[in-house]
Amino acid sequence: MDVKDVLQFTDSLFFSETGKHIDPLQETILKGTLDGQKYSDIAESEHCTEGHVRNVASELWQILSNALGQEVNKSNLRRTLQRSYVSISSSNFTKEFNVNFCNSNIQDSEVMNNQSPASPPNLQQTPTQSHLDLSDAPKIFTFYDRTSELTTLKQWILHENTRLLAIHGIVGIGKTALAAQLVQQIKHEFDFIIWRSLATSLPLSIL
Repeated sequence: MDVKDVLQFTDSLFFSETGKHIDPLQETILKGTLDGQKYSDIAESEHCTEGHVRNVASELWQILSNALGQEVNKSNLRRTLQRSYVSISSSNFTKEFNVNFCNSNIQDSEVMNNQSPASPPNLQQTPTQSHLDLSDAPKIFTFYDRTSELTTLKQWILHENTRLLAIHGIVGIGKTALAAQLVQQIKHEFDFIIWRSLATSLPLSIL
């Protein structure tokens, strides 16, 4: 678990408690704490008082403690976050962490599935070449279990023609890995497979 993972995990916990993301000073305190810096060193680098850094840090540790249900402080930060991260990642997330695979609601799904799309007139079917654009997709080196989840997703997509799925859950529980594994298993069923990240929130016209 590197610093980037720690920051993402911490930000997710912080957001779940406050509805806000960690600010630059809080991020600096996190990085400094992980690097073994003293509050006085962090204060000097941020051009503020040590007392202010201590107050911000104390509030941050309290919020993380509430989110994790256990005490978080300067001395146990790395150990506690790593243990919690591993625990969440290895848990059965569909049950313990309320990850839902949400297709459209039942009524809309039934209506869509019972309707036959009208075929455009005078449109001749021609063979198409498969186009895979997975350049933005993450590399998944290990993947375990999730057989039932994959089966459900493939059923919705390949047999029920579900057009939109959302995989929900907190950071680190394997949502991206599940999606990437699903793509590998069904990519030959489609003429086009395109993986895009919305992390940068690009306008739809650009996407």
